[in-house]
Amino acid sequence: MKAVSISYLRSEANDEKLDRLIQLLEESGIHVVIDDRDLEIGDDLPLFMENNLVESDYIIVILTVEGPHYVITHGFTKKTQKTPLSELNHAKELRTEYYDNLGGK
Repeated sequence: MKAVSISYLRSEANDEKLDRLIQLLEESGIHVVIDDRDLEIGDDLPLFMENNLVESDYIIVILTVEGPHYVITHGFTKKTQKTPLSELNHAKELRTEYYDNLGGK
């Protein structure tokens, strides 16, 4: 079974839309890993996130732009258990661009 790890900021998440996304993925036969449901009390959050990013076949990062609107900025299919350096660098560039643009608003 394919697995996807979803990363999001809980304080800004629209629970209804997030639940719908999870439902659609699971109905498609994809195992969804999110901290709110899969992290146990006392677990190491950074280790949990690292392990799931390594073990997942797909990664979805949800950013809240304004209100309940989500934008998935980047995604890729992992072909190995190691995230390619080029993908990490690209994600960092997108993050920098986002924060640079946010400062002008």
